[in-house]
Amino acid sequence: MRDQSAFNEDNMAFYKQLREEGKKLNQRVTRLLSRQAVTECAKKLRMLKKGVLAFEEQMMMDVLMDYCIYNHRYRHGGQNTARIFADEARPSPGSLDHTLIQAMLGAWYSVFGVVEVIEDRGVILLDLLSEREIPLIDRGLGSTAVRYLMLAGRILPMPGFCMTAGAFLPLDPELMKSEGFALIERVRRSRHIDEHGRLAPGLEAAFAASMIRLALRSQNAGKVAYV
Repeated sequence: MRDQSAFNEDNMAFYKQLREEGKKLNQRVTRLLSRQAVTECAKKLRMLKKGVLAFEEQMMMDVLMDYCIYNHRYRHGGQNTARIFADEARPSPGSLDHTLIQAMLGAWYSVFGVVEVIEDRGVILLDLLSEREIPLIDRGLGSTAVRYLMLAGRILPMPGFCMTAGAFLPLDPELMKSEGFALIERVRRSRHIDEHGRLAPGLEAAFAASMIRLALRSQNAGKVAYV
């Protein structure tokens, strides 16, 4: 059995505080997004139909906002919205906002396989790009996930554990076999992954967009991928 110490009571209580504060913080961050940024990102993710945002599930708005905040870079300065918000917010050291903003600056996007489910607490993930195991506190996944489920999404690193930055998307097994695994292998061979498992900004934006589009194609398939 893997080490489950990250899922202790103190961390679970801290996670609850961070999750509640994170919802309010996210609303503040999204207010900084320009209409042009949202449109460009939606177009890249193929979420536009005849120039209008079209979602079959509300969760996809969370996916779009996550991509806009972290992967869209403004032409002047080359910064993303997470960095712009961090520079403007200047929260007090030790506050919940400070912890969340530091996590936003260290966030990374990847594809993960569930290697162990901690009931009602979260999951232990295997990052398929860095091959690191990640203790993820998430009560929803702790209640619904199964071993070997594959997910694409962004991780927020906290002291002693991790959280999701937005919605995680399940990946279709057939599409992963035909396209997804080859893409992961190409990215791994690119050598643009730092010691913490994060991709270079441009590569992460392209990789995240590819995985989101792949997940969108399989939304109605009712399948999840297994490794």
